Amino acid sequence: MAFQDGDIADFAHIAAVPYVDLLTVDKRIADLLGKVFQKLRQRDARADLSGRAFTKLDDLLARFP
Repeated sequence: MAFQDGDIADFAHIAAVPYVDLLTVDKRIADLLGKVFQKLRQRDARADLSGRAFTKLDDLLARFP
């Protein structure tokens, strides 16, 4: 994966995932998070944080009808 402008800020947000309820990220970072979450699930199903990351605000807001 090649680094792009703004990656440092995106990676800083990734470190916050265990400490937040919800997180919005772009598609590229969401794909990276998906890989991380998959590895976490293999080690411990309780460590699955995939339900916290969203790429679209509409999807996030749909969680709160």
